[in-house]
Amino acid sequence: MYLFDTNVLIQLTVRRPQRTVVDRLAGLGTGYYNTSAAVVMELRQGTERMPDPAAAWALVERAILRNLTVLDFGRKEALRAGDLDAALGRRGVTPPRVDLLIGATAITHGLILVTGNVKDFRHMDGLRVENWFESKPGGGA
Repeated sequence: MYLFDTNVLIQLTVRRPQRTVVDRLAGLGTGYYNTSAAVVMELRQGTERMPDPAAAWALVERAILRNLTVLDFGRKEALRAGDLDAALGRRGVTPPRVDLLIGATAITHGLILVTGNVKDFRHMDGLRVENWFESKPGGGA
């Protein structure tokens, strides 16, 4: 099963989506659609910057959120994020905080993270990542 990053999910709302991403999303069965509460935060931030935030959010809810299980960020995810941050810090790597939350959620739930932003996640030990923006299935870090 998968956890979808923001840049994947927004493909369902843009005028010119990345076809490889949309086609793969359409081919999944039920139960495969998960995301993190941190991704919902990013989606909300994006819609609040739009000329009509209410309409943009309604589109996100209709096109994206109604089809997903949103995984909360709780104690287990927080502990995993803290461990990841400390381990990465020892190696001199400082990914964006929100990516730590997303990566920790995927690891905690045993999910493959699907993102077009592999570089911010590639150093997270135990995280499986796929880049569906590449043309070949299963591409990633």
